[in-house]
Amino acid sequence: MSTPVEQDASRDSSLATGRWQWPFAERIRDRRQLVTYSALGLAIGGWASLHPVAKGVVSVVGALQTTWSRTTVAAILLITLALVVRGPSVLLRELVRHPEQLAIYAVLSFTLSSLMAMAALRVLPAGINAVLNNMGPLYLAIVTAISGHRARAGMIVLGALLAFAGVGLVVLPGTAADHLNLLAVGISGSSSIVIAIQAVYGRWMLDGRDPLVATAISAGMAAIGLSVFLPFFGGLLPVIEAPHPVQMALLYLGTGATALNFVCWSIALQRLSAPRAMLFQNFIPPLGVLLSVIFLGEALTPWLSFGVALIVGGTMLAQRSLPGRRQQAASPSPERSLLT
Repeated sequence: MSTPVEQDASRDSSLATGRWQWPFAERIRDRRQLVTYSALGLAIGGWASLHPVAKGVVSVVGALQTTWSRTTVAAILLITLALVVRGPSVLLRELVRHPEQLAIYAVLSFTLSSLMAMAALRVLPAGINAVLNNMGPLYLAIVTAISGHRARAGMIVLGALLAFAGVGLVVLPGTAADHLNLLAVGISGSSSIVIAIQAVYGRWMLDGRDPLVATAISAGMAAIGLSVFLPFFGGLLPVIEAPHPVQMALLYLGTGATALNFVCWSIALQRLSAPRAMLFQNFIPPLGVLLSVIFLGEALTPWLSFGVALIVGGTMLAQRSLPGRRQQAASPSPERSLLT
């Protein structure tokens, strides 16, 4: 990093040559850093696009078919990438090493949380579903404080109160939206709890494992498990007979909103501290709302805007109150926020 004297000299030189440098040029001059933040931005953007894209899909093909298609596409891509990058021997080694752990991870990451989110999305606006489904970081901060880690309890409580007040503004009648299905609200909110559990379990399970290979195998297990239930809920006919744009959207959900996210998130975590990367996840709810407003024409009310701001601000406050944030580690996962 350049010293203040060097920065002044550089600024004077740019003025002398008539070339202006934007204020953050010094920070992203390193190409590796530019690649890192670009990958992080792609991951966050992909997760934020999940609910707006899936909204039109799930109403046509169903929640189970949407979850199965997304998981199967992601599994094919991740397994192929793992074979190319790691080789068959690493896949076999990870598969035989406590396969029951991978199966549990498959249920939490690719099955239960995704099914709950897609089921709620059938009746909830995509923006509100994106907000409720991405509250996992708040729950993680609360659990970390309760589990005995010494933290500033007052800030945890204040952050949680602000965030839950924001949820009230988002879902209560007469605020952001009227006549919301309360069962769907409960399912969507519960799915973020499942994602938080998955994050905790994933950090433990992926310790000492190859994260790419373990996640690829878990995705394959989830795809097989979901296939067992397909015949009882309409089979694949809704997917086969779906309009071409819906099929393309299903393909995107498995690539841009799942598999690519994992790769990009892994790249970012290799070069950024986990707390810094995790802070960017707080942009997923407001970005999901914005995309829903732009592409689906959903209403952006003052109550919804203020509620989302309270949720994001309260979550960040709770996260910042935890001790040892610089030493925290995060395991790369395609469902980090959360992202289902």
